[in-house]
Amino acid sequence: GRGSHSGESIVRTHDNAIAITVEMNHRMMKSAPKGSSVMESAEQYLNSGVLALKLAAFIRELGFEATAHVDGNYRVLCVPVAADAGLGELGRLGLLMTPEFGPRVRLSAVTTNMPLVQDKPVTFGVQEFCSICKKCADNCPSGSIDTGSKKPVRGVKKWQSNME
Repeated sequence: GRGSHSGESIVRTHDNAIAITVEMNHRMMKSAPKGSSVMESAEQYLNSGVLALKLAAFIRELGFEATAHVDGNYRVLCVPVAADAGLGELGRLGLLMTPEFGPRVRLSAVTTNMPLVQDKPVTFGVQEFCSICKKCADNCPSGSIDTGSKKPVRGVKKWQSNME
């Protein structure tokens, strides 16, 4: 993450998380890399953050602990949280691929000690497709996207791209 906590160790204080996805407008994102796509991305990061902050406040009003994790102040990795919650699958690029919108979502999360019924991850073919397609990796100008097979990374078998 970015911000004042960057580089600090993260201590897990809550056992449950609620993942939030917000759709980005398809027409606006088709204009990438023009300014309208940047504005749409920023607006949906804001909208997902507002939802997370409101949800966390509501959970605290119920008497439980809750922390909102929003762009610029994430203390959890939202993509694996959302994948574990069944909102999509992890793609080669490291993005959450949703059944409805593909990667055209912005994420936030709320962690809490409130008891929750946990959803399960879903499989709808993204991993298999990314194993074969490689279009993003083959066309990446910097060569940052892994073109090989998935490898174990911190206990999870996945593609490891160079995010820097």
